[in-house]
Amino acid sequence: MRLFYALVPSEREKRSILRWQEKLERASEAGRYTPSENLHMTLQFLGEIPPERVKALKEILLSVARTCGPFDLALDDYGWFAGKGQERLWYLTGSSPEAAEISDTLGQLLTENGFMVERRAFVPHVTLARRCKLRSNAVPEPAEPVTISVQRLWLMESRQIRGSTVYVPVFHVGLV
Repeated sequence: MRLFYALVPSEREKRSILRWQEKLERASEAGRYTPSENLHMTLQFLGEIPPERVKALKEILLSVARTCGPFDLALDDYGWFAGKGQERLWYLTGSSPEAAEISDTLGQLLTENGFMVERRAFVPHVTLARRCKLRSNAVPEPAEPVTISVQRLWLMESRQIRGSTVYVPVFHVGLV
């Protein structure tokens, strides 16, 4: 199972995120745009995990959820990671000390429980497009800031179904 921990926006919040994606698409000549149903913020990527280890991942998520309450996450700027040539992975980002703390705590608990974790710094982001190339001299116009009301933490599975990537909830826990 290819798994990751995530924050998942509500349908209303996804519609607001899509406004940023639409403005990016208008400034682009190419790109693979994230479908609405796949919009999320990865907290920790786990990779291929045997099914017998999922119980431990659920326990880690429950442990983290007991240490934090609901919070708002403000997303208000574009960012990108470099790709091949002029291609970029474009995302929507903002400052989120709460999400960063959750990511760090998950990373510590994963390491303590024998899971491999990525060592790069956490960048709070929702991927808008992969392999995206802007038109010459184009700059994507910002949209209204998006506030995500984080009420749950998710364990998600990434599956390939008929040639498309689909993210399927495995487990979630509410924040109180």
